[in-house]
Amino acid sequence: MKKKMSLALKIVLFVSLIFTIIFSTVILIVSSVVQSGVYKIQFQSMQQGAVQLGEQIETEFTNLGRRVYLGTLRKAVIDEITSGKYDKIHALIEDSYKSSDIIESAFFTNKTGKIIANAPDKNAIGLDMSGQAFWGVMKTETVRTFYDTKVLKSQTTGNAFFVIASPVFSDAGEFIGSFALAIDLKKYGEKYILTKKYGETGYPFLMDDKGVNIIHPDQKNVLSDQISDYKYNILSSQKKVDHTPYVFKGVHKNLFYSKLNTFPWTICVTIDRSDLLSLSNMLRNTIIGIGLVSLLLIISILFILIEKIVGKPLRTIVKVLSSSSSQIGDASEQLSAASIEISNGATEQAASVEETSASMEELSSMVTQNVSNTQQSSILAVKTSELASSGEEQMSKMLTSINQIGKSSEEIRNVIDVIDDIAFQTNMLALNAAVEAARAGEVGMGFAVVADEVKNLAGRSAESAKETAKLIKESIKSIEDGVVSSNKLAETFKEIFNNINKVTEMNKEVETASKQQDTGIKQINMAIIQFDQVVQTNASSAEETASAAEELQGQVSSLNELVDNLLFIVTGERSVVKKEQKNTIKPVSRNVQKTFKRLPPKQKLLPPKESEKKSNHISFEDDEEFKNIEDL
Repeated sequence: MKKKMSLALKIVLFVSLIFTIIFSTVILIVSSVVQSGVYKIQFQSMQQGAVQLGEQIETEFTNLGRRVYLGTLRKAVIDEITSGKYDKIHALIEDSYKSSDIIESAFFTNKTGKIIANAPDKNAIGLDMSGQAFWGVMKTETVRTFYDTKVLKSQTTGNAFFVIASPVFSDAGEFIGSFALAIDLKKYGEKYILTKKYGETGYPFLMDDKGVNIIHPDQKNVLSDQISDYKYNILSSQKKVDHTPYVFKGVHKNLFYSKLNTFPWTICVTIDRSDLLSLSNMLRNTIIGIGLVSLLLIISILFILIEKIVGKPLRTIVKVLSSSSSQIGDASEQLSAASIEISNGATEQAASVEETSASMEELSSMVTQNVSNTQQSSILAVKTSELASSGEEQMSKMLTSINQIGKSSEEIRNVIDVIDDIAFQTNMLALNAAVEAARAGEVGMGFAVVADEVKNLAGRSAESAKETAKLIKESIKSIEDGVVSSNKLAETFKEIFNNINKVTEMNKEVETASKQQDTGIKQINMAIIQFDQVVQTNASSAEETASAAEELQGQVSSLNELVDNLLFIVTGERSVVKKEQKNTIKPVSRNVQKTFKRLPPKQKLLPPKESEKKSNHISFEDDEEFKNIEDL
């Protein structure tokens, strides 16, 4: 048999591919970040190098200028220039010249510009320097130290130089001469500037405000008239410190510059771009190399771990599955027999459920009728309560009216008392009038007749008032008796109304209880119907289970093939001998009743038949191979 790759090897290859992609991405990102960081550091280092060179040049040339200035302040120098004797001046010139190897010459001039002392060339004594730029400044301006930054080419050495000079004044403040040093820029560059190294290709150079090189590793480029375009960019820039990329003879370069403060010069540091990136590229390549070695090591460890964690347990599982396929066939036979027993039991249960369901339907009908009667009784009680309430309200109104009549009778009686009092007073006035008429004699006879009539009227009015008062008192007594009777009747109505309300509440409670009973019976009936459906479903499921048990045996052979394929995937080998599963399951009868006919409501329930149940199941507790699976 041809052997192929095992599952462990396939997993290792797949995981290695994913891990390689992720790890490579991380390595590339890290290397890129490191490369960028290192490049930035080198970039800043080159820029700082240019700044430091510029500061160094300014410091050293300023110190030389201070020495020149101090030389002009010596008393002996002033006296000898004034007297015309130059012995000490010659010694000072010699010492100044020998003090530094970057000094091309040192000399003194008198007030007319002629050299009176010079080192190292004595033949230069007597030369006229009044035409030089520094002399004009010494003559016309009061300066402490003058730096003639116009760089010239020495006729003696052919090197570039510039002059540092200071004026000499007498004690009276009169200009009497000057002291000057000519600085050899080539020697200065070779000693202090060009010794600086920047990578493999980097070097510094110094140029003036015109872009002319005054210090350069290649002497051909010193004081050359050829000016590159990138120098114009530097000169036109307002930045003191900056950088600019450029291309020189097809090579990409980076130039870092710093403009000096005291001198109109610019110190530059140039380097090939590839050289600037060399360290960052080396670190990037180192990281990638370490990453590749680490990746190979991780893949090797991963293969060993997967083989141990996955390959070995899978081989054990394949062995267990292969030995268990035969047991599945036996289990399917037992499952078929159990399904038939369940189906028979479900049939008997369905008959009992139908009987119970019919009885519950009758009980539900009776409770429903009881609920209906209770609801009608409750409605009648509510109507009676409403009529009693209306009668009580009318009785209250009648009592109010009777009370109002009693109050009116009392007011009438008061009015009659007033009328009676007025009749009495009228009678008294009539008597007084009769007495006065008697006294008047014949003159008062007519008046006496009128008084007598008034007296008669007053007597009749008093008599009528008494009779009216008597009638009103009898009416008031009758009204009071009617009020007492009405109050008793109102209390009777209230008691009737309260009893009606109690009857209504009791009817409502009976109605509520009947409704709850009806609801409970409906729920029980629904549960019985659902139980009936479950029983029928169980019977149908039992038949389907028996049918599935037949099909299960057919799947056993397919399982054997799958196990063999799994063995091939795990180990890369196929089994030489395939175990054939014996078909030991008998066809299962499918004459299982699926639907059930309902029984009459009053038919007696039949007791369920007792079927003999046989315990035919397979135990896997003693199977060592399944215990191995649990150990995994």
